[in-house]
Amino acid sequence: MTQTKKERERTPFIPHDVARMVARQNVPLVKAWRIRLGMTIEEIATAAQMPSEAIRRLETTQNTVSLALMKVAFVMNLDIDQLTDILH
Repeated sequence: MTQTKKERERTPFIPHDVARMVARQNVPLVKAWRIRLGMTIEEIATAAQMPSEAIRRLETTQNTVSLALMKVAFVMNLDIDQLTDILH
């Protein structure tokens, strides 16, 4: 089944290096994106107006859509679906 251009545009993109970190190195998805983007926990926390501990928690737990995750997605300029764990 071939996707239309519009469907491809709506499909969240997970870069190969992020997918590899998650699948092969067992790095949590939020952390893999943070590493790829070259951001620190503190930078994300400050930009999202959240405590650093909240970001650390997002990096160590399964993620479903939440206000905290939406803030982090906004700061990282990502679609929320790109941060939602799909392997669990």
